[in-house]
Amino acid sequence: GTTVISRLQHGNIIAVCKHFPGIGRTTLDSHIKLPVLDTEIKDLRSFDLPPFRAAIEHNVAGIMLSHILYTKMDPKWPASLSRKIACNMLREQMGYNGLIITDDLDMGAIKEHYDIKTIIWQILSANIDIALICHRSPDMENAFQTLLKNIRDSLKLKTSSIESVNRILKLKSQIKRDDR
Repeated sequence: GTTVISRLQHGNIIAVCKHFPGIGRTTLDSHIKLPVLDTEIKDLRSFDLPPFRAAIEHNVAGIMLSHILYTKMDPKWPASLSRKIACNMLREQMGYNGLIITDDLDMGAIKEHYDIKTIIWQILSANIDIALICHRSPDMENAFQTLLKNIRDSLKLKTSSIESVNRILKLKSQIKRDDR
């Protein structure tokens, strides 16, 4: 994986590893249902996190979060909406400073359990940089309007949003352009 990351990014292709903190032991498809993983944190650290640690050491540009509820880490929110996982674990404990991205928010694991306002609030609160909505729907406009409103109304969210924009702009500036 680290060779792929290095080669892609050397070729000006942004590498994104997924699905943090790991999905290998789930049996449900998050496109349809919300998988629940009741795995001990020590097991995640031993089995699931080493590839992500290696990716971080190789300066991977982005990490995509999974739509899985890890009950031992955050019993309330799936990884893609969890401050405990995105901010506390990935940013603070693992030292990751690149882009954090949700998986598609149109997937059943999220859409069947949360409304778009709650989803956006959680993403902003978790210091996640990019929220993916991969299918045209009213949710795109609702998400955008909710983002704007929440950022306007909260100084804390303004600060974290500025940090997200800075991470995105920093990555864009690192990509060499071929101006033929």
